[in-house]
Amino acid sequence: MKIKKIYFPNTVREAVSLLGKKNSVYIAGSTYSFKNIPENTEIAICGRDLPISYIKKDQKYLILGAGSTFDQIEKNKLCSSLFDGLLSKAASACSSQLIRNMATVGGNLAHLNAFNLFPVLCSSLNANVRISLKGFSKIISWKELYLGRYKPGINCLITELLFPLNLSRNKFYFKKVSKIKSSWDSYITVCFRADIYKKKIKDLRLSVGAVRALPYIDEALEKDVIGKEINTELIKDISSRLESGVLSLHANSEINSYRASLAKNLSTDFLSGLMED
Repeated sequence: MKIKKIYFPNTVREAVSLLGKKNSVYIAGSTYSFKNIPENTEIAICGRDLPISYIKKDQKYLILGAGSTFDQIEKNKLCSSLFDGLLSKAASACSSQLIRNMATVGGNLAHLNAFNLFPVLCSSLNANVRISLKGFSKIISWKELYLGRYKPGINCLITELLFPLNLSRNKFYFKKVSKIKSSWDSYITVCFRADIYKKKIKDLRLSVGAVRALPYIDEALEKDVIGKEINTELIKDISSRLESGVLSLHANSEINSYRASLAKNLSTDFLSGLMED
């Protein structure tokens, strides 16, 4: 790697225009980039000075600027109050304090990895993402980032994560669990959401992370239980189906067997709590 130039753009427009330069790479919090920069890279575009480190809300969304760090999210009052404090709790579970000081939410979402937290959070919260391309910006579903058309840091930049406030009255649950505290191989992250009315399920999302690059979701299962009254038998059925689905991803893996068992136990814990509300 022979980096010849480093740019520090002050505007998103300038940063996007620099992406068009040959052999360029965009760097945000740097926790990912330096061991993954392509060998032919000659130009580094540093996002340090871009005005995208903010947390706010409007009438429709909680808005995280893509340059916001995990430390900022952990300590932010909006993040600790909305969605049962889900975002703050999840940010506090991210690695070490040093990493939380540097890692950005945009980078965590841009570089798809089984161990990243924000794909799990975005899947549970039905998040949208604002991206900037040459000459315009647009809002897309978080899932569209991984379909091949949009390549953050290459042909576009993530500038905002948008979490719909109409879900803020749902019930939320986040856990990051591991057999061994320092192990990357055996842990699982889950982010669950439910909308319950008069003991019946109006909406359900059970998102399981760290089992593959994209979070595992069983949409058929979630659709099947809409309108059903939550009870012990239903909880047993849901948690067993979730366990089977996670297990099927790596059927002969002892580690994945452990993760599947955790998915069952954690979903049972979440759903049982809903019966008591």
